[in-house]
Amino acid sequence: MADLLNQSNRSPFIPLTALLFLAVLIWVALAHTAPPAAVPDTAPVTEFSSARAMKHLRTIAREPHPLGSAAHAQVREYLVEQLKALGCEVEVQTATGLEPRRWVAGTVRNLVARIPGTATTKTLMLAAHYDSVPTAPGAGDDGAGVVAILETIRALKTGPPLRNDVLVLLTDGEEVGLLGAEAFVAEHRRAHEVGLVLNFEARGSCGPSLMFETSLENGRLIADLARVAPFPAASSLMFEAYRRLPNDTDVTIFKRTGMAALNFAFSEGHTEYHMALDRPEVLDEGSLQHHGSYALALARHFGNADLTNLRAPDRVYFDVPGLGLIHYPQPVAIGLTLVTVLLFLSVCWMAMQRRRASLGGLAWGFFTFPVSLAAAAGAHGLWQVALWLHPQYAATPFQDPANRNWYLAAGCALAVGWTGFLFVGLRRKANWLSLTLGNAVWWVLVLVAVTFWIPGGSFLFLWPLAGGLLLVAGLLTVPEETVSSAFACATVCAGLVPLVLLVVPTVRLLYVSLTANLIAAPIGLLVFGLGLCLPVYDMVAEVRGWLLPGVATLVCLVCVLGGGLTSGFDARHRRVNAILYTLNADTGQAQWVSPDPLPPDVFTSQFFANPPVKTPLAEFNPRRSLTFQAGPAPVVPLAAPVVQVLEDSSTGGQRHLRLKVASQRGALMMQVVLPASVTECKVNSRTLPFTSSSLTASGVYELRYAAPSPEGIELYLTTPGGQPVAVTVLDRTFELPSVPGMTMRPRPDWMMPWFVDSAVVRKTFQL
Repeated sequence: MADLLNQSNRSPFIPLTALLFLAVLIWVALAHTAPPAAVPDTAPVTEFSSARAMKHLRTIAREPHPLGSAAHAQVREYLVEQLKALGCEVEVQTATGLEPRRWVAGTVRNLVARIPGTATTKTLMLAAHYDSVPTAPGAGDDGAGVVAILETIRALKTGPPLRNDVLVLLTDGEEVGLLGAEAFVAEHRRAHEVGLVLNFEARGSCGPSLMFETSLENGRLIADLARVAPFPAASSLMFEAYRRLPNDTDVTIFKRTGMAALNFAFSEGHTEYHMALDRPEVLDEGSLQHHGSYALALARHFGNADLTNLRAPDRVYFDVPGLGLIHYPQPVAIGLTLVTVLLFLSVCWMAMQRRRASLGGLAWGFFTFPVSLAAAAGAHGLWQVALWLHPQYAATPFQDPANRNWYLAAGCALAVGWTGFLFVGLRRKANWLSLTLGNAVWWVLVLVAVTFWIPGGSFLFLWPLAGGLLLVAGLLTVPEETVSSAFACATVCAGLVPLVLLVVPTVRLLYVSLTANLIAAPIGLLVFGLGLCLPVYDMVAEVRGWLLPGVATLVCLVCVLGGGLTSGFDARHRRVNAILYTLNADTGQAQWVSPDPLPPDVFTSQFFANPPVKTPLAEFNPRRSLTFQAGPAPVVPLAAPVVQVLEDSSTGGQRHLRLKVASQRGALMMQVVLPASVTECKVNSRTLPFTSSSLTASGVYELRYAAPSPEGIELYLTTPGGQPVAVTVLDRTFELPSVPGMTMRPRPDWMMPWFVDSAVVRKTFQL
């Protein structure tokens, strides 16, 4: 069994069969990551129809509707009308939301609608946010979530009343800092009634809706999700990874209050995320249908379930084509890992006892495996070369171009080719079995570490390794002289099924999530998986030694060329840029400012008579460490923000100031910069905490307030007595000012803003 093919029979049929089987299996694994098909509006009224939901989306995502804008108010009015038409009790909660860690606040207007239950245990809440960023119409983020809830409520109303109260929460100010969710849990009377929240989000325009986050002690939630959801797409690895990232959604706030939660989002096509292309006509309707399939099925299930105690020990879970959502308790994962380690030791002992593997061969496999990981570094190198050859990639959304899949394909081909070159070179040193078992030592080490460190990710390493070991064990149980090529091929193909079905989708998900800038991570995982595919390499090498690595290398070069040939921009794949106008009302100086990483382009160059100067622009951006390109601008008489002292008193050596801070230009965002001497700060009666992260790198405190009322915001400050206080206020409108004598050319249709064009006015007040 040292060679899977009989030396006298070098027919290409066997390796070709294996490669064809793997190709089909890869197709199945990737097809499984697609969302379900869209459902037309002719579907029965009891079903969720993405076509019906799209009618709402075309209305609410016609234009950007950031917090406080006129378009935002229009969207809110439309949603109130639709919820009332569905027979819901609707309330608009107006409050000051607060994000204490970053000192962000704002005036929010949450929409809270209630459907009474017949004998409620606790309330089931369906949540999404209805504000967008200033640069995007918000079809995906988060219009899709909003309309999925509207269509779900419509479908629920066609059936009998549910046992539990259902609360619809359409939060406001999520994009600014989760302000609506914070205001809801801090002030709304119904927040304490919620037993479970289903939240719907998006980080792109297409792809499957992934259940990527749960509350802790998710055992019952996962078991019910597996039983009820028609198209579950979830894994505990996503949950483990997300909880270690700094990313936040409204669920972050809900979980802090002890609510059980399931969080759903689609994340592919994220070059449209927060961009002008986040429009209804670009959104994949299947992704919306996937949202709705969860919302309706789970609402019907949990709407009639006992929600008083949803806690159960965390589970390991993952979806598999044809099998749905597999799940089991985390302690079972530990037992399975121990069994797999024993299986590995048994297979190694059996292989060496029967002289089909050698300790030296295992050593070659073990020590060569790290060399194979050079393919990940090579993929990163290819991407860096692509950035050098195509510097315009730096001007794509998130520096992740729309043609990025060419570079993923190139990286995958590089990994396949490099692993093949190493294996063919090592065939003279050791047989495939020894090399495979040597590689498997790394799998065992990683499996043990992951099982005890991040148990939710253990399945990704356990089942592929177990499949590979069972493959070897199956071949070892048959006398070597009786092993036919067909039997060996069938055994190999069966053993690699868990590897392909679990690793291939994860490689794709990693690439989508991390972008091309971190391509080394998904390619590194692929290389790891290829370490168990050496039997296939051996079958091909037995017929044509260097064929597979040679073809893979050629494919890599073709994909790199394909990336180069598709590197341009058009109306569907756009370049991004931004321009700001800043006015210092104290000095009377104005500047054009661009945060773009590249020199001025055909749009931004009209604002710079001379090459711009790079500057941190700290006086306008005290918290962020960005570098801007700046140049002089004509002074436009924009009204500066104002500060009015309402109270000024002293007690116990402390000075107390109550101020009214307002924008005369109706700005949608204000920044208030305070000196480090301030010891207490309240905004609209809400206290801002002083933590290690509150003080900026510039040694000041910065409060950002979104959607202030026309009358302004009220600040209460405490400072050491007898000292003057310098308060700097910046207000920002989301449009450029009209400059006399200057006609601004609009952007070509292959460009879009990534940072909303704005006018910022700064003024300091000595109090």
